[in-house]
Amino acid sequence: MKKARSWLVTLLLGAFAVKAVWWVVAPMVPYLISALIIVVVMGAIYHRMTRW
Repeated sequence: MKKARSWLVTLLLGAFAVKAVWWVVAPMVPYLISALIIVVVMGAIYHRMTRW
């Protein structure tokens, strides 16, 4: 029984840690997606310019 309780506490702490990380990362997701799009577009333009 003690081992099961230990696993349950570990799972609960892990779930809380994942939730806390998501709370920190979630507000940055739109900025990260925008930055990724800008980098891809600039890379495509640079690739086209240097290829010709």
